[in-house]
Amino acid sequence: QFRAPVWVHGIFVQQPRERELKKPGFDPTQVATVKIPVSLLDAVQTTAAPGDKIIWNGYEYTVRQVDRDGFWASTNVWLYVKLDVEMARKGA
Repeated sequence: QFRAPVWVHGIFVQQPRERELKKPGFDPTQVATVKIPVSLLDAVQTTAAPGDKIIWNGYEYTVRQVDRDGFWASTNVWLYVKLDVEMARKGA
């Protein structure tokens, strides 16, 4: 079951476009990293998982990997989630 989209603030950092040579020609892919505070995800009662969709600046990105990052001092309490995302491909 899918949930309705939720509005969550985060830090979005784009890497330069990669150009991959495929059979039909070059395929530009856009890769980025998103950092979202855990407290904001807890406030909307959700978590991030691979395959989730993120919309930023009108473009849709797919989450490839989720890393727990930024622990508080020497505890296991994590402060934010780091998401590796790539621009979702659109069909022809």
